[in-house]
Amino acid sequence: MKTMKFYVIALCLLSIAVVSACKKKDDPAPATPFAYSTDKLQNRWEVSNNARTTGASASTLIAVEFVQNAYILYFPNDSIVTGTYTTSGADVIVLKDFGTLKVNTLTETDFGFELEVAGTKEVFTSAKADQAIADSDHTTKLCKTWKMTEYTLMGETEYPQDYYVVFNKYGTYLTTMVEGGVTEVGSNTWMWSNTAEDEFCYGAWDGGNISDCNGLGSVTITFSDNDTKVTLVETNDILGEVEYKLELK
Repeated sequence: MKTMKFYVIALCLLSIAVVSACKKKDDPAPATPFAYSTDKLQNRWEVSNNARTTGASASTLIAVEFVQNAYILYFPNDSIVTGTYTTSGADVIVLKDFGTLKVNTLTETDFGFELEVAGTKEVFTSAKADQAIADSDHTTKLCKTWKMTEYTLMGETEYPQDYYVVFNKYGTYLTTMVEGGVTEVGSNTWMWSNTAEDEFCYGAWDGGNISDCNGLGSVTITFSDNDTKVTLVETNDILGEVEYKLELK
């Protein structure tokens, strides 16, 4: 009986070992973490060795900007490409619906990478862009991430659930809207239109940098609740007055 008892225990141990071995075999290998600080990515990077040749769009890249989980690629003729991005492995950034970007170097001021689009690869070095909007109290208050809580258009008020606006000192702002699980990304340029800095103008949604407000749309801005809320009011020739209310994220 002692022998039989030992035999049963041995079978149990063998079964546990087999199950354990199978489990280890079936478990997927842990994902390789991204080797770079994503916080350092959150800048606009101006390409220093732009090829400016005909061919793949990757070769004409002027700058790349990362804002939260979104990217903006700047090309000639005020052309931009926007979308969301994810990291893959130790050094790859996947630009959704466009291509991949392999990081070679990333420091506080320099960013070296390989951009691959439709099988064509271009190697770039780039440097952190100079800010376009001068530092001031209002610039610091505005250049943050805001959640749009409501907007009123032609007398009708809507309450979006996942709509965010990020202003930055590079003279651009980025909007992200999530609807039905799909993230829509847009970008535009902006600058203060008066010395009081209670009004700004914006470009034409083409990514081009602006140097004056002549002929551009204009928006008045009012901060409230210790600068945690802001109201933007735009007067449109067709739609009339449009009001946006945002809260600090």
